Amino acid sequence: MQRLKMYIYEQKDWPAFTWDLEKIFPHFSEAVYLHGNLIGMMENLSLDAQEESDFLIQANSIISSSAIEGEVLDPLKVRSSIARQRSLPYVENPVIDHHIDSVVAMSLDATQHPSQPLTLERLFSWHRALFPAGYSGL
Repeated sequence: MQRLKMYIYEQKDWPAFTWDLEKIFPHFSEAVYLHGNLIGMMENLSLDAQEESDFLIQANSIISSSAIEGEVLDPLKVRSSIARQRSLPYVENPVIDHHIDSVVAMSLDATQHPSQPLTLERLFSWHRALFPAGYSGL
């Protein structure tokens, strides 16, 4: 039995894969509909609840993205770093980890400024933050 691929980059033809629009369109339409419902529900939340949801989504996204690369990040340190970098009140003790701070800073920059072009300067600034000694881990 063949295992379903969890990540898109695991597909055999990645990144030049194709799809059948007729097969995926109903699923895509449902996802768009559900997304609209979620946005509507979020708009009914208080500003504090919206900020808390955004905070938790960011933390989970950073942790999950790193897991794809095989890197396990401490959720407490990720949440602490996000709170510090966004100047949010945080009830747990602040825990400083410079590597996690760099991962969080890169992720926040990418997700909070999506219209900024990905220039070599921006890309290299992320690289310098992640690998201050120039070591790539390879």
